[in-house]
Amino acid sequence: MLDLVAHQLEVRRAALVEVVVAETAMTLTDADRQVSAAVDAAHHAADRARHLTDVAGAVFVPPRLTVVVPPWNSPVATPADGVLSALAAGSGVVLKPSPPRQAVRRRARRRALGRRGPALAPAARRPRRRRTRP
Repeated sequence: MLDLVAHQLEVRRAALVEVVVAETAMTLTDADRQVSAAVDAAHHAADRARHLTDVAGAVFVPPRLTVVVPPWNSPVATPADGVLSALAAGSGVVLKPSPPRQAVRRRARRRALGRRGPALAPAARRPRRRRTRP
């Protein structure tokens, strides 16, 4: 599955780079590096997932939930690495992108995985408190 994600990222590289450049004002070179790192992360996570049971006598217990909170300056590579590594470990994932990068997350998912990709729920928001006048 994760090798397929890597393949889809590679196939849709140009569209993803376009979104990163448009939404973050990164240079074309930097955006392409971000996408390349995401492709590498997907291949690496797939490889590591295949070797989870290689240790004799070890019992694999996946974490129930992993929260990925990437920095603002890495809109694709760091979130992809965190999410894909958690999925490879069998964990559920909550991705909380930095506010300026939320559009990148939505568009990247659609362009990289198409409409049939896994569902991404928006991060839960706290209800705003209304100010009461004294």
